[in-house]
Amino acid sequence: MPPRPPHRPPRHPAPPSRLTTAGRIGIVVVLAGVVLTRTRLLTRDGFDGRDADMSIRVAPTSALGPTRAMPTSAVSTGSASTPVAQGPSEVAGDRFVSEVIVHGHVVRAWLRPRPDLGIEQPIVTIRADGVPETVLEWTRLDDRTGTDVTGDARSEIVVEHDTGGMGCCWSLEIFQVDSTPRALRSILALPLSRCRGRLEDLDGDGADEVLTCDPTITDALCSAAGSGDPPVVLRFVDGKGYVPATPAFADDLPATVDVPIDVAAAGGTGSAGLCAVLPASLDALYRGRSADAWAILDGIATPATTRATIERLAAASPLFVAERP
Repeated sequence: MPPRPPHRPPRHPAPPSRLTTAGRIGIVVVLAGVVLTRTRLLTRDGFDGRDADMSIRVAPTSALGPTRAMPTSAVSTGSASTPVAQGPSEVAGDRFVSEVIVHGHVVRAWLRPRPDLGIEQPIVTIRADGVPETVLEWTRLDDRTGTDVTGDARSEIVVEHDTGGMGCCWSLEIFQVDSTPRALRSILALPLSRCRGRLEDLDGDGADEVLTCDPTITDALCSAAGSGDPPVVLRFVDGKGYVPATPAFADDLPATVDVPIDVAAAGGTGSAGLCAVLPASLDALYRGRSADAWAILDGIATPATTRATIERLAAASPLFVAERP
């Protein structure tokens, strides 16, 4: 008698699929849409400065979780982002926030967990084929990135550096992208200070001015600096970048301090009196009204010596420009 075949357990038929034909078609359509979106985001370019040629991707707010209070880093699209492959500058645990493609440069914002500090550190990476990668730590991507802020019909990269403190310090930086060869060129790099720079078109010519202030003289002469740092306006000049032009916009700036009439009542003739009137004096000086600035110093001790010190410090500041004769 031939040997009997080994016993096998009876087969059970596979459970029927829960996906209907319509469901399968829906999945195929969604996957095709993701592939198409991903392809467009990686190939579109903002070289001519038009919004249609610039792409922004932002992770949904709910995906970011609790973080240290920061300005919004990019304009939300209200939809989930396509996952982004991490590169050599990102590490495990970094959370993707947003992406902008500017003239072939892929600009990405990340949040890196810092358990040692109890916060998430903002990081911006900039990549393009054939050029070294740029990594900016303690930096947020401004929502003006990918738009034309200079009025030259080209889009720029705008970032804000942050030292991570609660009250200080910040620095606004703006990059232009050269097409041949591809390279980043900084056209504005404000010094780190408590004066937070912002962009605003003051004269309505289509180009944004940079509004900030200059704390250097106040810090040099007074130990307890208040909120009276003199205003600064910088204007974009092709071939030079942003240059100080505060006197030209003096009438467009709101009053920041009240001019004390009585020096003695303001704090006396010594250092206390100087620090009381210094904000008003510097406000007038930076607006191009030097006669008013020096008149405010009358009544303090050694006004001529103090004036000479202020003139020396102002001349050394990259944010000061003297009034035109």
